[in-house]
Amino acid sequence: MSFLMLSLRLLLFAGVQGTAFLVLRRTGADEAWNESSRYWVIYGLIVNFMIAAPVVRILRKRYFGPGTLQMFQKSALSSTLFRLPLLLILAMAPNILLSILLFGSPDGGSFFLFRPYTGVLAIGILWALTQGLFELPFYILICLPRLESRIGNSSAAPIITGFFLALQHIALPLLFEPAYLLWRFGMFLPFSLVIVLLCRRKPEILPWMMAVHMLMDISAVVMYLV
Repeated sequence: MSFLMLSLRLLLFAGVQGTAFLVLRRTGADEAWNESSRYWVIYGLIVNFMIAAPVVRILRKRYFGPGTLQMFQKSALSSTLFRLPLLLILAMAPNILLSILLFGSPDGGSFFLFRPYTGVLAIGILWALTQGLFELPFYILICLPRLESRIGNSSAAPIITGFFLALQHIALPLLFEPAYLLWRFGMFLPFSLVIVLLCRRKPEILPWMMAVHMLMDISAVVMYLV
């Protein structure tokens, strides 16, 4: 069950895109699977809402019930800001390096992700907000504790969780091209491993990391779509 939970978002992304593919193929769209990948931001938004209930429940239990932790602790802000340059490097450098290696251009991979359509900017910003709210808590507050209780190895569990946090991105969108799959997974792997290990070691920084994650995703959407 723990590994099913770790794979859940990946499977949901693929399932929602597969449903869109069937609809597009039935309407006679050319290259229906490739066309379905255009709308990945919508699929991400749908999946974020699909997992919202358990995430909201655990956030309320952790931060908003009687005797719970303050969500945004001032003492954790300085720790987050201290690590922010490293996190930004880990978020950007693998993307650029892999894109050059695999596609011959620093932004070569962006072709697969950002293909405009009506309303995509508004949808993209809403997706970025929900991504920041739900993605990290799902993996760190739900999946990680379940995995730790199952395998009984507190050092391996964060690494496995970080691996699956990165792996889910190959299905958002899902394209059956080896170079794309390697780029999409590899660009997130260092950041995912480090952020899970950090939040496991210092749980009080998670809310700040959620905010950083949200701002990073909003920036990416605006940069590529405006």
